[in-house]
Amino acid sequence: MNYKSIVAIAILAFTPITACGELSDNPPSVDTDAVAEDVRQSVDGMVAAFLRRDVEGATESFADDYVGMFHGQPNVVGKAAEVEVTKAQMTDPALGLTLSNVAVDVAKAADMAIFTATYAYDFTDPETMTPTTETGNWVLIYKRQADGTMKVTTGIVTDTPPS
Repeated sequence: MNYKSIVAIAILAFTPITACGELSDNPPSVDTDAVAEDVRQSVDGMVAAFLRRDVEGATESFADDYVGMFHGQPNVVGKAAEVEVTKAQMTDPALGLTLSNVAVDVAKAADMAIFTATYAYDFTDPETMTPTTETGNWVLIYKRQADGTMKVTTGIVTDTPPS
């Protein structure tokens, strides 16, 4: 191989490919605002289904490998376990849930999003058997799945002291 061939190969090896959607220093932009809106709608649908006592609708956005962390309770591991927890919650006649201070932060690649909100959860206190309201913070981590959908892989619920 002569000197000119080696130089030509070197130039080609270090030239970014930009035609036909191949490798590039400028990957296509993603609409993170649209992903944030999809996450908000997912949570809105989840809460509405929860209040309707629709277990399937309330848990459809959870990934199979979901992990839930709820204050004072062992972690819930797997979507099937979350379905059982949700079913139990839905038997409570005092059931209620409202969210406020909602925010969604989406990664630049739109492959991950973090949903945060404060909540007010109405339930029957198991010790006093009276309706009560708990307030706290709710964090959901959404990750893009192999099929392209965004699913909740982690949920964190932390109560706050009564005010």
